[in-house]
Amino acid sequence: MMWFKPTYDGIVQLDDIWGVDARIEKTFPDNRLSLSLSANDIFSTMDNVSGKMKIGNINQTVKQGMSLRRVMLTVRYSFGSQQIRGARNRSVGIEEEMGRAR
Repeated sequence: MMWFKPTYDGIVQLDDIWGVDARIEKTFPDNRLSLSLSANDIFSTMDNVSGKMKIGNINQTVKQGMSLRRVMLTVRYSFGSQQIRGARNRSVGIEEEMGRAR
């Protein structure tokens, strides 16, 4: 969830802006495949940003429409051998010496 309090953008006083995002993710037991489903601006509150502008005797209301609402499905798959990853995490001699020095 995000919320911006009423603020000024130049001479325009913007009303508060808020939105709710959500995401769920599932990683499968082999740690190679993960799926995530995310949604932005679930309640479509970011579609109409409004504000007021006063210059002398002139009062204006400003409304800006933009669509930020979307749903995304992400699929990640890790190719390659899992044994290579384990080999990258091996320790080398200098790390052992540093441990002894402590």
